[in-house]
Parts: sequence; structure tokens; C-alpha cells
Amino acid sequence: MIIGYTFKNRSLLHEAFTHPSYHKDCGSYERLEYVGDSVLSLLITKEQFSLYPNLPPGLLTPLRAANVDTEKLARVAVQHNFHRYIRLGTPILKKQIQAFIDVLPKHPLHSHGLINAPKVLADVVESTVGAVFIDSDCSVDKTWEVASDLLKPIITPEMLQTNPVKKLFEICQKYKLKVKLVDLWSEEGTYKVFVNNQLRGKENNEEEEKYSQEKRVKAIKDITGYEFKDPILLQQAFTHHSYEDQNCSSNERLEYIGDSVLNFLISKEHFLMYPDLDPGKLTRLRSVNVDTEKLARVSFKHELYKFLRHNKPLLAGQINEFRDAIVEYPLHSSGLIDAPKVLADIVESLVGAIYIDSNFSMDTTWKVLIENIFTTTN
Repeated sequence: MIIGYTFKNRSLLHEAFTHPSYHKDCGSYERLEYVGDSVLSLLITKEQFSLYPNLPPGLLTPLRAANVDTEKLARVAVQHNFHRYIRLGTPILKKQIQAFIDVLPKHPLHSHGLINAPKVLADVVESTVGAVFIDSDCSVDKTWEVASDLLKPIITPEMLQTNPVKKLFEICQKYKLKVKLVDLWSEEGTYKVFVNNQLRGKENNEEEEKYSQEKRVKAIKDITGYEFKDPILLQQAFTHHSYEDQNCSSNERLEYIGDSVLNFLISKEHFLMYPDLDPGKLTRLRSVNVDTEKLARVSFKHELYKFLRHNKPLLAGQINEFRDAIVEYPLHSSGLIDAPKVLADIVESLVGAIYIDSNFSMDTTWKVLIENIFTTTN
């Protein structure tokens, strides 16, 4: 009862705390971790989207990351003594866990990358969330009751102030540089920073104007089979940030929540549909169903880009190039062609808009997806 939840199927709990190294004949937590990762991301995304209606995606994304990254979840595991119950077959992991516990007092909230958190601790939190989700008959509400208590204190925007270390990692990630910090504080009062293993100190688009809001609403209803109760949400889903409209926000926040909803729904579907598939294959399967190219193909198939309000003069050319490329690769190019991200963003923002307009109904959102938008999943 550490997590305040009583399992109907206790074998799920045993599985959630079994590391792959424990015993070859025991089912490990990997599949539960796979689904738990998507569930947790969705829950935090939904909570923060609702709590901070004026926060842009550029701030929502790092806020979500700070609440579900490896270090945060590893701290959750230690806080609730999960490490005492993990069934491990590798002694070195126990030493890594203890070393992490010993250094936590130096960084009571979050070290922003200064300490290395054992992934096994984060994994067991995700697998536990996954186990609760499956055991509760896939109840998002029940899982959030458990997860929200586990994650306390949940990091807020006020806590997530610009941190120089965090900023360094963001910049290096942007330019695909490897960064490593060596802790020499106790000996020299310093940290050494290694980057790549080296020590380093408007034009209007006329086409979219052809579509009035009324025509846009009717067309999207015909495509999706879904009628919006709030037409403003639909308009927002098809408003690019380059388009100036003082009465309508861009689709960035809807894209932010739609991304998590889509990942969650595909993860859940695959987890239940393929009970014997290992986590590695499940992850790859999910990826090809939600990556930029796949979603761009969906957007192109339904001609969703025609309804996008934007001021991107080059978009038409990019779409034409994409159209020519997918003729050569009718299913998926596996990275050989560059898909315009703006096309994929439309699908995610539309999914987010349907999810919110349907009063956060996963069933309704999935029904629209599987019956009308994603007519097939690989």
C-alpha cells in the first residue's frame, strides 16, 4: 500500500518490480514501463495544460520534462522506498542506487544534470504507473490519483527558473553536441564541462483565405466524422504561429497536448493488441505510427494542409516536394525523405482539439482517429 492502491492482479505488481537481470524465467517490467511512460507523459501534459492556460509550449515542454525525466522519477522511487523492493540480478545496480541516494542531500529538488540518476529507479516508477493503469482497466482517472501522489512535489513554473546548467544542456541538445559535467566540487570547488569530449569553459498566403470558417468546419467534419462543440478550438488547431490573428491563438498548445494523447493511444493499442511483443519492438512500432513522416502522410492524405492559416510562403513548395517523394516511397521511407514538420503538427493539434472538445474523452478521440484519420496502423 505504499502507493495507496490495492491491486486486483498482484502478479502485475510483481512484474512491475522485476528488473530484466533478475531471472530469465521471470517476466520483467519492460512492457509495463513502455506503457507507463506514455501514460505518465499524458497525465502530466493534461494536468499542466489545464493548470497553466497561458503558458506557451516552449515553457510547457521543459516543465513536463522536469516532472518526468530520469532524475525526477528516480527521486520519486527513493522517496517511496521503491528501491528496496526491486528484484535485481546485477549487484552493480545496487551500488549505483546507493551512490545516487548518498548525493541527493546536495541537491534537494533537482540537480539539472549535475548527478547521474540510475535509470532502473525511473523505470520502476513508470512500470508501476503502467501496472496501475492496466490493473484499473485502463482508467486514466484512477491512475492519476496514484501518480499525482507519487510525484509530489510536482515541479511548477516558479520552481523551474532559468538554470545555467539546464540552459547549457538545452543549447548542446539543440546543436546535437554531447555535454558531460565532471563533479570536482568537493576537491576543487568546481565542475568541469566537456563538450564533445573536449574541455570547454511576412507574406500573406492567398490559398488558405479561400476557406471561410464555415467551410473549414464542414470540411473537417466530413474528414473526421466529428462535429466540434467549440468551433474556436477547431480554428485554433489550424492556425500556424506565423499567422497574425488577435482573436485566435496558434495551434502550438493543442499540438503539445495532442502529441502526448497520440503517443498514449497508440501505446495502449499496441500493448493490448500484441501481448507477446517485447518493449523494443513496441517502441519501434509506436514510432513509425506517430513520427513526423507518418503524420505528414496522414495530413497529406486528408489534405488537412489546405485549411491551415499561415504566412509561410515556402510551404506550398515543401508540400509539392513531399508529394513527389511519397510517390517513390508509398508506405514509409524510414528517414530517406524530409517530411515538413508543419504537416505533422496539424494532425497533433487536431487530435488535441478533439480531445479537449470531447471533454477529455480518450474513447471519443480514439474512435475518431482509428475510424477516420488513422484508417490503419502498422
